[in-house]
Amino acid sequence: MAVAVVLASARAEDNSQPILFVAPLEADLTQIQGWQPAVGESLAEMLITEVTKLNKFQVLESTALQNLKDEIRLGEEGFVSAGEAVQKGGWAGADFRFRGKVTRFGSKAQGVNLGGFVPGSLGNLGLKRNKTDVQIDWRLVYVATRKVLKTGELSRMRRVSDSTLESEWADGVGRLASITPNS
Repeated sequence: MAVAVVLASARAEDNSQPILFVAPLEADLTQIQGWQPAVGESLAEMLITEVTKLNKFQVLESTALQNLKDEIRLGEEGFVSAGEAVQKGGWAGADFRFRGKVTRFGSKAQGVNLGGFVPGSLGNLGLKRNKTDVQIDWRLVYVATRKVLKTGELSRMRRVSDSTLESEWADGVGRLASITPNS
């Protein structure tokens, strides 16, 4: 009976959409100094959120795999009852893999210090503007054949001027919406 319930719920989850794996992003180390892998994982998290919103793919977990493996291990070691333990070998495979490489990443602060002493400003009178810039070159690969189906570039620039935040995404993520399994 329990197996029938699991199979029924698995079928209910399968909405015939292609399955996508978003890999943690790498960096072009010749262009980006001080790159930390955690940044690539964070960018992958943001992409997973955006791609999931498209409702065109079933998206696999990719940034917390160790946590999922730990859950399986808890069952294998007897910490979870046999009926509730997650079994090894039950994960879904990907139809497509989204891979990205950060080719530009940084921030720049600009400002005009007017100096002087104004009560409450602690001598920090002036105009400040920060610019943060990220560029990702990406590709979508059909896993079964390793064929690259689509490529593109995502870029995001944030300008912070006083308390105003402007943000623009290039249409790269939107291009994923046009991808079908046959394209």
